[in-house]
Amino acid sequence: MTNEREASIDISRRAAELAVSFDAGSLSGADLAEAEAWLQRDIRHRGALARAQAGLIHSRRAAAVGTFDSDRHRPTDSLPVGGEEPDANDGPLMPTRRRFMALGGSAAAMAAVGLVAFGLTPIGSTKAYATALGETRVIQLGEAARMTLNTDSRVLVKTRGRSHDVVLEHGEALFEVVSGRGASVLVDTGASVASSTGGSFAVRKTQDMPLQVLVQSGDVSLTDRTTQSGKAIHLTANQRMIAASGTEDTVTPLSQDTVDHALEWRNGLLAFEDETLADAAREFARYSNISIEVSDPSVGQQTITGLFDSRDPRGFAQSAALSLGMRVQNYPHAVRIKP
Repeated sequence: MTNEREASIDISRRAAELAVSFDAGSLSGADLAEAEAWLQRDIRHRGALARAQAGLIHSRRAAAVGTFDSDRHRPTDSLPVGGEEPDANDGPLMPTRRRFMALGGSAAAMAAVGLVAFGLTPIGSTKAYATALGETRVIQLGEAARMTLNTDSRVLVKTRGRSHDVVLEHGEALFEVVSGRGASVLVDTGASVASSTGGSFAVRKTQDMPLQVLVQSGDVSLTDRTTQSGKAIHLTANQRMIAASGTEDTVTPLSQDTVDHALEWRNGLLAFEDETLADAAREFARYSNISIEVSDPSVGQQTITGLFDSRDPRGFAQSAALSLGMRVQNYPHAVRIKP
């Protein structure tokens, strides 16, 4: 028992140490190689890092609630020459590895109580990005990460070194992180935090569907905030996690083609395979203010397969009706499919 406990503490301490280093972008090439090797050595390592990074996000959100004072929240480049830390009277001290480790290496405890006790202060500004109905937008996050917003989405992004903390308020976004470059992306959805230091993954948070995380490549750690344990789920390429309220998270393996089709929205397209008309109509509603209506439930249960322009609901309705032997009726802000 003693050895297991000591191993757990060591893992948490190392994870906390890496979380601070990734956040500051202070790892050298050799350090990055060692960190990558450590993360690959044991699945618990990736989970511990995800929890430690989630603690950093939690603390920044908590710290941001307070009144902003430009003197107390000054950037690191305003420190005195020689790297001396400011006097306590000048405001909260910046986090150092020594302060971050003061809780005895318990990453779970750090996430629970936040890092305000360590004097963590937000650095840099938070930027908001949003897309309108039917719009997609690509945002470069530093030199080694990129974010693509889908239709009707809004995020808040704070960048610290090579660490990019994203709050997904609503919508869908794809994140691409180049492995081995010291970059990391953490996506906070409120109930969970998804993080990756190398890979491509999409997170969807919409009112009509449960939270989804889709991994196209690389590795993603997902920390569930709704449980006391802060359980971390490790996802790899071609996997999708669906977090339905009140049920266990479901992880499903997918084919590469299925994953690629799910991400066709980047190209302004929607891919359906045996999708009911009712579900396809709901999906099109995310991209256009022209609604697709079905005349009765039996019509809505008819299925359709194909690749369609996400911004052309009338064209989709016409194609679907033609393939199913039905007809369409157009209105100013709607199109109806009927027998």
